[in-house]
Amino acid sequence: MEHIFRIYPSFGSFCNGIYLWIKDSVFIFPMFLSILSAWIFWAVFSDLPEKRKRASMLPLIQLDMINIRAELFRLFEGALTFEPSQPSSYQSAITAGTLKVEDFKLTLHNKCLNDKYMYDECKGLLVGFGPEMYSRFKSIERLIDKLLGLLPYTSMEQVHLLERIRTTIRVYYHDGMLEQEPSGKVGKDRWFPQNPTLFYRAKNFHELYTHFLELQDLLLKEPKYHSPMLYTIKMIYLLKSGQHQACIDFIHDTWDKTEDSFNRTFTLASCHFYIGERSRFLNYVSQLFKSDLTIHEPVSYRKTFKPFLNDTDFVSLLNARFTAQQLLAMKISIEQDEERDKVLSHRNRYLEQHYLDKLISRTSKTGQ
Repeated sequence: MEHIFRIYPSFGSFCNGIYLWIKDSVFIFPMFLSILSAWIFWAVFSDLPEKRKRASMLPLIQLDMINIRAELFRLFEGALTFEPSQPSSYQSAITAGTLKVEDFKLTLHNKCLNDKYMYDECKGLLVGFGPEMYSRFKSIERLIDKLLGLLPYTSMEQVHLLERIRTTIRVYYHDGMLEQEPSGKVGKDRWFPQNPTLFYRAKNFHELYTHFLELQDLLLKEPKYHSPMLYTIKMIYLLKSGQHQACIDFIHDTWDKTEDSFNRTFTLASCHFYIGERSRFLNYVSQLFKSDLTIHEPVSYRKTFKPFLNDTDFVSLLNARFTAQQLLAMKISIEQDEERDKVLSHRNRYLEQHYLDKLISRTSKTGQ
């Protein structure tokens, strides 16, 4: 030690000064030791266990947030479908973030709260959407309550968003909504709405949809994906929102973290097609058709294949993989889907105009 002090005299002087300070200190040094001991105790017995607990809770919180997103997605899908038994043609738009108020207004024109609202001349064209809404709202609120019970482990951004979702839902959601009567009594007369449909909730649905996009954005920005479902959600979002190069990069970056599936490979192929790399698209599709033997009926993938049916080389790959009868069934289903959407869209526009004319007629009679 003396050897070190001779080489570094200034260091020796410093250490000697510290020693004399400690020796002469009556109050400050003991206080310093007390603070240091308290900090070590807090770090070992409070902070580290809390961080471990928080880390263990994050996957559960993320999963519940994903479940809220899924419930909202199914709610919008139900609201935007023209027929309850048919898949919505707006599925891609829901994820991509391109829906407008007008989309909800159109599709809600054949939906009413319950069977009691089917009282006018168009009752045969209406369907009750109240039970599905109630079920989705109740499930979402239950998940929100669960997450808010984990308040110490959720971020303020998450809490504020969950409260906005709940507030928007509660504008119309209540326990008695399924038994709600459409009419009101004024004196001896009973009055019914001119328009019994749910079109008036279009803005509320769209506001809820903006919260859905905020939730989706919050999930996709998570530094770590604890659920494999998030990889799929982000992949679909990037594809449907037109961010094709970003989607390609994401799939390659997370290749080892996702399952080798038809959806992943065909999404990758599709992105290459959209950025003009057609040869890579065909190469991926060719490999996929040869290796994935789970693709039995092309009719089940008609919405996936439809954008590429004008490409002759892609059609050649389909002909090599499937029978002519299978491809004919797919073609017929695509045509039926298009015709059905066209007819049902026309029906909803008719309902929209019908109730508007009815309102104008009643207003003009009242004014006379």
